[in-house]
Amino acid sequence: MVLVVSFALRRRALHFLRRSIHIVAINDPNSFPFMWIKGIRDIFSGLVMLPFLLNGNRKVTAILFAIAIFVPFCDGLVIIAHSGFAAPLLIHWGTALYMIIVAAFLLKK
Repeated sequence: MVLVVSFALRRRALHFLRRSIHIVAINDPNSFPFMWIKGIRDIFSGLVMLPFLLNGNRKVTAILFAIAIFVPFCDGLVIIAHSGFAAPLLIHWGTALYMIIVAAFLLKK
């Protein structure tokens, strides 16, 4: 019985994901600015924290990491505004939740 319910839930989840994931066409020249912006933002976010992480300054790293939670959270708000509660929302807000947990561990001694 549990196996049947598990299979049914997986099938329903896959159907939901297929309907709600919007893929950016990489070959489309109109999507290049979007890809550049995302790439630059992600690289910059990592480079800002890297010196503090390498120096072992956990408190500053945790604070910067906590401030950076703003990015995936706002990405989720953009998804809600344009697509409603779609699957990519879970990715962005799941990332924000993960970042909260990591920041909490960094603040612990």
